[in-house]
Formats: sequence, structure tokens, C-alpha cells
Amino acid sequence: MGISDNVKQQINNVVEHYNELVKSKSKGKAWVKVVAPLLFVIASTGKMLAAEKEDEIRLTKTKLDIESKPFNDQIKVIGKMDKELRQRFLKEYGEKESLVIPGHGEIIIKQPWGFTVIDESAIPDDLWCVDMEKIADEVKNGVREIPGVNVFQDRTITVMSGRIRDTIYQEMEE
Repeated sequence: MGISDNVKQQINNVVEHYNELVKSKSKGKAWVKVVAPLLFVIASTGKMLAAEKEDEIRLTKTKLDIESKPFNDQIKVIGKMDKELRQRFLKEYGEKESLVIPGHGEIIIKQPWGFTVIDESAIPDDLWCVDMEKIADEVKNGVREIPGVNVFQDRTITVMSGRIRDTIYQEMEE
């Protein structure tokens, strides 16, 4: 779209008058009397430019929203597929170690221990203020049974793409 011809013409007029007034030998009230009308023209030109800019931004944003919709839709679809496949992968892949896929990368299996408090009254006194950090430290250090706390192992995967891991896998095969 760009700047309209009307505003371009007004800018040219302002620039022309501005240059004349800067070079003018007039001083004092005589100069002010000549400059005052130009100040109004400059202010209205600025407002017209700002309005056209906002229109341009609105138009561009609308166009961008329309053009990016297919991407957004596909991102949602791909995200859903990724989530479903990761969940199924965790069910189907019984191994605890990571899996290297030559030419693609590595799928890292993580099985961190976690917990949820199921009965606060059964928690030992030294953990009583339900110090989540302290409970997490206990679980991290191998404690698997804490009264009032359900300690469990969670399983997640991380997919890393890259050829660096391929070399390691090939060396292990040889």
C-alpha cells in the first residue's frame, strides 16, 4: 500500500515551505506569523502519516494472520501426532536406555523419580513441613518409601537430532 499520493504531496509542500522558512531573513513576530500556519500543516501531516501507518500495520497483520493460518493448523496437528507417538513409544519400547537411530539422531529415555503426597498425616516429622525439596532429595538419594508420599518413577523421552551420535553408534556396532 505505502504512503498515499495525497500525503506525499503534503509532505513535499511542508518540506518546500520548511526550507524557505529556515532560510528566511524574517525575525520575531513577522517570522512567527508566517511559520504558525505551517506548524498546523506539519501537525496534520504527521497525524495523517501515523493513521496511514496504523492502517498499513492492521492490513499487514490481517494478511499475515490469514497467510499463517495453514502453518498454525499444521503445527497443532504435528504437535498432537508427536504427543501421541511419544506416549505410545514409551509403552512399546521396554528398554531403559536411549535409542540411537543412524542418520537421524537419538531418542533419550528418562525415568526420573517423582512423588505426590497422598496422606500428609503419615509423613515423618523430619519431613513434616512438606519440604518438597527435602522429599525430592530423599527420592533422588534412593529412598522409595516415605509414609504419606507416593514415590513413583516417571518415564519421558527426548528426541535429539544430529549426526554426531551416528558415529558413536557405528563404532559400537563394529
